[in-house]
Amino acid sequence: MAAGRIGARGKKKADSQVATGVPIIVSERSGAIAVRRRTVSGEWERSLVTPAAVWPVLNPARDAVAVSVVAQEGEFLRSNIELFALDGTHLRTLHQTPRGVGPVIAPRIPHYAAWSPRGDVLSYVAQSSYGLTLFLSEIDGAFVSDPIINGAPIFSAWCPDNNFLGVHAGDELAVIEVEGSRTTANVAERAVGFRTPAFSSDANIMAYAVPAEPGVAIMRAHFQGTGGREVHRLPGGVAMAFRPGTCELTVALTRQPDSGVFDELWSIDMAGEAAGARLLWRGPLVAFFWAPQGDRMVAIVPTHTGDGRFSAWALDAEGQFAGATEPFVPSVDYRTVLGFFDQFATSHHLWSPDGEGFLLAGRLPGDAVSAAFGDPVGDYVMLWEARRGAPVEVVGPGDVAFFPPPQQ
Repeated sequence: MAAGRIGARGKKKADSQVATGVPIIVSERSGAIAVRRRTVSGEWERSLVTPAAVWPVLNPARDAVAVSVVAQEGEFLRSNIELFALDGTHLRTLHQTPRGVGPVIAPRIPHYAAWSPRGDVLSYVAQSSYGLTLFLSEIDGAFVSDPIINGAPIFSAWCPDNNFLGVHAGDELAVIEVEGSRTTANVAERAVGFRTPAFSSDANIMAYAVPAEPGVAIMRAHFQGTGGREVHRLPGGVAMAFRPGTCELTVALTRQPDSGVFDELWSIDMAGEAAGARLLWRGPLVAFFWAPQGDRMVAIVPTHTGDGRFSAWALDAEGQFAGATEPFVPSVDYRTVLGFFDQFATSHHLWSPDGEGFLLAGRLPGDAVSAAFGDPVGDYVMLWEARRGAPVEVVGPGDVAFFPPPQQ
């Protein structure tokens, strides 16, 4: 049993005080959404938000959370996006899927939702009579369920300026002006080899990819999507994110896209006219997540033991090893986050706002396999300080959990 472990058969107080008082929103196996907060004594207090929902996304400006709810309505299954205060008060319905339309966009996923940087608008992908559709809902009700664009698949990212939304729908990439005229600027008609566009922290640069021999060309454009130009080529598919506070684009490269595993991490300086690229870290890895301060990242690395285990590795800004967890088996929902990490990292935050703690979800090596033995607890949410020698601490039962986003 790991040091600092809080298990189903007893408790052990952790020495760490990471995330004291900060709300962690947890999706529990029971179907409930709950808030966990560490007290000054080191215990984890739980408060219920709602007994039946999934995929919570915390608002960056208010003590509120948007959740997906699937419920039986007569002979139909319907899915809603509901807004709750963290004390459990229901605030409003942000979206309701029409009757006769599929209630989910993928197994276990009714919607994918992301708040704008100011928290005033929720963008989300849901089913409509036209297939997958990106909608917008304003938190205070000026507009609700406003359809923006159709396509499959749909990946999106908010520009930090709060007004522009990069949308990769099918093979096409566009930038949508949310406020005012809702102008859509077409950026590229054949944008493939990547999923989610990336915006720099200063809101000046958008990065994306287009096909080019031997793999893709990394492209740099203005945040409105104009002025696109090639900056570097890589021999495979990519997933991208800017290092916070910089114009350095971190690119995960895979030469076998169907494997779900990336081979290398590259750093590309997007600031100047002549972009410089350097190899940051050699994999394999399945995901990477920058800390909000941009001083380190966590890479999720397969252990190659043949039993689905992974380890979280801490790397500094230069790609140097700075610590690792013991192997763990991710929960199903955590695997979804890892599988689409470039999308979820923009909306569902695994790092604490101060960059001191990182969330995992699943089971440690000493845990029984819950599906085989009917374990009523299931998976656990775990907190790691992302440094050498730090133990993994169990926060409580849960399928997946997220911190509030860092303050802009």
